[in-house]
Amino acid sequence: MPDAAPKPARSRDPSHVPSVVNFREEGTMYNVPIDLLWEFMNWKGHAAAHEKSGRNFKVLEEAPNRVTVTHESFRGGNWRKITSRVVDFPPLGRVVEEIEGPYKGTQMVFLYTPVGRRTRLDIIARFVSDLLGPEALERHMVDSIQGAGAEDEPYLLRFAQARSHG
Repeated sequence: MPDAAPKPARSRDPSHVPSVVNFREEGTMYNVPIDLLWEFMNWKGHAAAHEKSGRNFKVLEEAPNRVTVTHESFRGGNWRKITSRVVDFPPLGRVVEEIEGPYKGTQMVFLYTPVGRRTRLDIIARFVSDLLGPEALERHMVDSIQGAGAEDEPYLLRFAQARSHG
């Protein structure tokens, strides 16, 4: 029986246009003040909150208010290796850009606004993918963002309680 023909490499057809979806979500509220939220986001233990959706985090480059990190992200039912550049502008916001992986070119801006002892989060994003159509891409990325927020919530509350008793 002859050997099976090798599978062709994925085509890099120059006429292929990746899916691009613009996204905006406004008004998510965190029940902690903005300074505590920033402290939590920059806490070394923060990655543990995302053990269901992320693993094998490795810092590639770090500078004041900037980090480049690679990790595996569980998106769309699969683990995918992603490299992200994260730039903080405390207390105003955070910019995340996917620079390697299946969502290369995706850009997300997270804006934080103090509202008394709470913090409002607004997100503006441009999702990019060579793998998914626009509808699937938007659903996939929105699920990822909402999932990260849901994972953060119990850790953030414990973090806040520890800070108020510590």
